Amino acid sequence: LFEELKENKYLDRFKCVMTTFEIVNICRNAMKTNVFDKEFEKVLPAVRYIEQHATEHISLEELAKISCISQTHLRRLFKKCIGMSPIKYKNSILANIAQNLLTNEGFNVSETSELLKFSDIYTFSQFFKKEVGVSPKYFNKDKNER
Repeated sequence: LFEELKENKYLDRFKCVMTTFEIVNICRNAMKTNVFDKEFEKVLPAVRYIEQHATEHISLEELAKISCISQTHLRRLFKKCIGMSPIKYKNSILANIAQNLLTNEGFNVSETSELLKFSDIYTFSQFFKKEVGVSPKYFNKDKNER
C-alpha cells in the first residue's frame, strides 16, 4: 500500500484517502492500543453523518452535537484520525460524487451541479476545479476522449 501511494498510482483523491484508511487500520491493529480507537469512535458519528449528507449544508456546530464533543475538540480529533478537517473531508466526498456523476452516470456539468445542490453552475465549477484540479467541463471532455 505504501509503495502504491509513494508511486502516485492514485489519481483519484478518494481512493488515496481510502488506501490511507487501510494503512491506518493496519497500523492501529499492529499497535494493539485502544487510544486511537477511542478517539476515532468520538469522530465516527460525524464521519458517518458527512458521508450520508454530503450534498447538504453541514456546520461544524452540527457535527460537534452529533459527536457529543466541542467543536474545537472535534476539529482536532478529526484532523488527527482522518487526516483532514471535517469540511475538507466533506468536500473530498462531494468531489468524488461529482466525478462519478460526470464519468459513470453520464450527467453533464449543469445536471451534476443541480443534483449536488449547488446554487449555480459557476459555484460548482469553481468548487470542482479547486478540489479536482481541472474544470468539470474539461474533466467531462477528457472523459469522453478516453
